Amino acid sequence: MMILKDESKSLGDVIKSIRKVYQSTFIEQNIPIDPKTIHLLPICSMNKISNQFAAFSNNKAQIRVASNNPRNPNNMATPKEMKLIEEYKISKSLNSHFELENYSMIASAPIYVEQGCLKCHGEKAQTLDFVKTSYNDGFDYKLGDLRGLLVIEVSKEDIISKLDLEFYMNITVNFLMFGLFVIAVYFLLKRVQNSEQNYSKLLESKIAEQVELIQSKDKVLFQQSKMASMGEMIGNIAHQWRQPLSVISTCASGIKLEKEINDIKDERLYESLDLIVENTQYLSKTIDDFRNFFKADKVIEDFCVNDSIFKVLKLLKSSIQNHSIQVETYLDGDLIINGYPNEFLQVLINVLNNAKDALITQPKNARFINIKTSIENKKCIVEVNDNGGGVNEIIVSKIFEPYFTTKHKSQGTGIGLYMSHQIVVEHMKGSIFAKNKEMIKDGNIYKGCSLVIVLPIKENQNSEDYII
Repeated sequence: MMILKDESKSLGDVIKSIRKVYQSTFIEQNIPIDPKTIHLLPICSMNKISNQFAAFSNNKAQIRVASNNPRNPNNMATPKEMKLIEEYKISKSLNSHFELENYSMIASAPIYVEQGCLKCHGEKAQTLDFVKTSYNDGFDYKLGDLRGLLVIEVSKEDIISKLDLEFYMNITVNFLMFGLFVIAVYFLLKRVQNSEQNYSKLLESKIAEQVELIQSKDKVLFQQSKMASMGEMIGNIAHQWRQPLSVISTCASGIKLEKEINDIKDERLYESLDLIVENTQYLSKTIDDFRNFFKADKVIEDFCVNDSIFKVLKLLKSSIQNHSIQVETYLDGDLIINGYPNEFLQVLINVLNNAKDALITQPKNARFINIKTSIENKKCIVEVNDNGGGVNEIIVSKIFEPYFTTKHKSQGTGIGLYMSHQIVVEHMKGSIFAKNKEMIKDGNIYKGCSLVIVLPIKENQNSEDYII
């Protein structure tokens, strides 16, 4: 409807403009009306104009002038057009009228009598003789009377055909445009995909390099940590060997002196030799203990957490006693976990050494460490508490970072707790954290630090399995 209204209005305006040209030519230039010029008059030329437009539109648009009082019988208005003529007579409207009937669309525009029209359509008595003899009707009009209608009629089939053609053309164009768009998007995505693959490969390569670098650094740090622990162990060996060596030396010197003065007795000789053998065996056993500690773990195995704690306390016994530290244990059950036992010993030694270093600043008669183990939610909990004053809350979350230490650079490297964190988290799939905690001992309250290790226990076992 909108398309047809626009096209009909444009066509009607063109036709009326052409009529104006004809009409103005006769009026302004005073062309005489005679049998030679009569066919140039607007009403006569309208049929020619209509025929030309009809031919131009391949007869899809029927254009004609319709009147209730035509000179040309072919221009007699149809009943529908007669109704429109009556409506225009009443309304005096200049607007076009559009109506969609069952099989066609009709557009009509009124043609009112103007001054130039009265030469042929005025009073019959004043009309030219050859006009009066040629037509019987179409006279006695007055200025402003409705002379007829300009009617443009197009069948609905033609409208639909045209719209279908435009629709399919639009569909074709849009489809082609969409196809080009899809092709462009495909190549763009292909290019992006190739770029992403290249970037992913580059990123994977960079990540692999960084992982290898980190692993290499971790190995160096681990080695440094082991060397630092080795220094601690050598000190512990020296402490633990001092007394047995002193006993052996004393026994040997006594035997030699008694032999020189010829006062040695068999009973005394055997007693001294037994004492020497006993202390020698103790030294050998100590060597085995420390050698096992430095042995590298190759295979994951089951081991008892409490046994590991006793081994570490035995290794550190001399150092702990020399610093007047009291150690208490509260071990809940025979806790079995799966992991690397020697690496776990390394963790416990690092934790206890840090506790020992913190306690050195406290009075000798008030240095305490307690070690607790328990099972919670199928997890093994190892808690090492001290009364060394605690850690500043601002830095407590940083103590597991590499090279971070609160000690003087001559006393600490900052890698012990970092390596402990790596062993617990990366190797044993557990967690380790520190928090400040108050310790109650002999009715006194002390401020200290609690370091907690959480490890998974063996699967398919209940907590009752670990009760001694």
